[in-house]
Amino acid sequence: MRRKGELVLIGNRVVPVGAFLQEAVRRFGLPQAVAADSWRAGELEDGVKAAGLALPEPTWRGQGGRDGGQDVRLFRGAVLEG
Repeated sequence: MRRKGELVLIGNRVVPVGAFLQEAVRRFGLPQAVAADSWRAGELEDGVKAAGLALPEPTWRGQGGRDGGQDVRLFRGAVLEG
């Protein structure tokens, strides 16, 4: 994936969110929607600000039973429906 340019490697032990977002926008353009884990909301908000980007307000989701189970069920349904 790296040789094909599909894998973005940024940072060492922790991905600097701002730099990652800048690279993603450079490669793919501004997103129409953003979904993110609410557990690290501050990190995403700081990264967006550091990158100087104007992104849509995220849809915040939680892990596990809170939101994750519902997300998986909805995804499975969408796949089965084509």
